[in-house]
Amino acid sequence: MEEEIPQHGIRILRLLNLVLTHVAAVFFVFGAAVTVSFAAEDISKNPGLSFADEKLFLAYVEGSTNSEVLLNEYIRKDETLENWKVLFAVRYVPSAKSVDEVVGRWKAYLSQVKSPGKKIKEEEGSSSSDRRFMLAIRPPGDAYLETDEMRFVPGPNGKGVIYYQAAIRVNPAKESEIMKGLEKQVAFAKALKTMTLQPVEKMPKKAD
Repeated sequence: MEEEIPQHGIRILRLLNLVLTHVAAVFFVFGAAVTVSFAAEDISKNPGLSFADEKLFLAYVEGSTNSEVLLNEYIRKDETLENWKVLFAVRYVPSAKSVDEVVGRWKAYLSQVKSPGKKIKEEEGSSSSDRRFMLAIRPPGDAYLETDEMRFVPGPNGKGVIYYQAAIRVNPAKESEIMKGLEKQVAFAKALKTMTLQPVEKMPKKAD
């Protein structure tokens, strides 16, 4: 039996359909030994990233170029990895043979995720070597609505695959917040088209 979507959930879906979008930060994980680096409390001293109208800072590093996945995550300086409203992630999969291979794994994982209103759509202009998607997922209970823009491209010198995630979380009970989030998502989609950021393997050491 399929889960019945509550009325406020239907209203949210209609709003999202105005700009063809929504998503959650749910991704497949490749089994491998990894190195993990967390940011210090004041992440504003870490490397920064200007993306659309956001200033974000490196907060998390996992893996290396010798592992299955190298992950970097950037957030606002006054937010945390446990409680964020905007997140930018870059992942490098060095062993991948093609963009389609990584997209296929990602879609296979998402197909197993249960979420009311889950939606994924490939962007217009997406190509075999530069695939872009809009995705949305809400957790059970509607604690938040997350919308993501995704981009999958070949890695440096054609080795492996890099994929980017620009994510926004909003309160699904506040229509004004949803609409502002959707406006920001449009800006993120535009900025992501020219993104060339490479992930780092270690969190930079702080100067004494």
